[in-house]
Amino acid sequence: MNPIRPAVAAVSAAAASAAMPGPVAAAPSRLKGNPYDILGVSKSASANEIKKAYYQLAKKYHPDTNKDSAAKEKFVEIQEAYELLSDEQKRATYDQFGSAGDPSSDGFPGGGFSGFPGGAGGFNADIFEQLFNGFSRGSTRQSQYVGEDLSTSMNISFMEAAKGAKKPLSFVSVRVCQPCSGSGIKAGQSAKTCGTCMGTGQTVFSRGGFHMATTCNACGGTGRIIPPGAKCNSCSGAGRVRERQSVIVDIPAGVEDGMRVRLAGKGDAPLEGDGANGDLYVVLSVGAHPVFKRDGANILLDVSVPLNIALLGGTVRVPTIDGDVELTIPAGTQPNDRKVLRRRGAPKITSARRGPADDGERGDQWVTLRVSMPHSLTDRQRQLIEEAFGPASTTTGSTNKDKAADAASSDKSDKPDEHGAHKHSGGFMGFIRDITGYGDSNKHSDSPKVDKGSNSSNNSSNSKEDKKP
Repeated sequence: MNPIRPAVAAVSAAAASAAMPGPVAAAPSRLKGNPYDILGVSKSASANEIKKAYYQLAKKYHPDTNKDSAAKEKFVEIQEAYELLSDEQKRATYDQFGSAGDPSSDGFPGGGFSGFPGGAGGFNADIFEQLFNGFSRGSTRQSQYVGEDLSTSMNISFMEAAKGAKKPLSFVSVRVCQPCSGSGIKAGQSAKTCGTCMGTGQTVFSRGGFHMATTCNACGGTGRIIPPGAKCNSCSGAGRVRERQSVIVDIPAGVEDGMRVRLAGKGDAPLEGDGANGDLYVVLSVGAHPVFKRDGANILLDVSVPLNIALLGGTVRVPTIDGDVELTIPAGTQPNDRKVLRRRGAPKITSARRGPADDGERGDQWVTLRVSMPHSLTDRQRQLIEEAFGPASTTTGSTNKDKAADAASSDKSDKPDEHGAHKHSGGFMGFIRDITGYGDSNKHSDSPKVDKGSNSSNNSSNSKEDKKP
């Protein structure tokens, strides 16, 4: 069996019986404070909730791991609170009268250990183990043992995180040995009573006027010994083995990097008893995407828009995680303007355990428009620019008033003449038509370049996105 580090507890010699080992009497102990508050649970908490809170606090304040001077006293208080609330009759009495009754009523004349599970009669075989050995050996309540939780990581792609996926996972965990059903003994063989502790699981000795109790080193606190020839060949008498397991992890749509997916009951089996297995937590590592970025449930995307479309308006196709859609670009679009595609983001999620929101709520996709400027100009294009804006030179910045006057002049000069023709000379819109060769802006559509890569989605949509902000 797995060795457990011995821990000792001191019991006053004046309170000890002359014949040791055996039941030890002590002064009565009454719980101070509200047991619900001590365990941090509500008065309506279920037995499982109380047990879970007790385990967490017991591990936190265990004297072997918590060296704070007040840890031992706090640990005993937690034990007393749990002993009261785990007993239905005592809990009902406390809820009705605010007291669990006489602490010496468990069969100890003149006093008892009211705060410890198992009562006075189980002191030697139960209390020291519960108090000092982390509840792993010697307890008669083996069904309360719970296996350890496990944690592992899994790499997933950006689209798998946004859309959800099912992926296989292989890991190693502690499992009950099947050939011996967890007993550690071969079929037809049996364990023997430990000759060192005579089956109590503890040894007792005196030191400095105190009787000291510690876990029996020979049997590890179980009170029994498996003869060498009777040990199971598969687990060498441990009753537990490490085995590789394979599971399918259901990744909810909308998870983000660092989130955990919980697989209940897939952790380690308890080292003793027939309690429940622990849980397996899968930490997700989401890879980068060449086009999209995440901001919570929102999807971010940069798109390059040709200069003529930015100035005159039009429509462009942009990728989303569900496929391409058309996006309307208004005339006069400025560099780095942002457009929003409502409900084109990832599903909103509260936690990897709960999954996507029940109402199917999704984030948005935010598109940042990068206006693409020409790298070179023809002689004709340069001439038109100089006619419209003047030759290249150092100039002062214009004010808002100047910009308004220029815009009014540009609009007036671009009105068609009596023959329906536009006056290109000095007309800004006519200049744009000449420099870009762009015709009717209401009929023209162009496909923009997407920054940082190309769209990886295979799906496409022909629906035109509305213009709601």
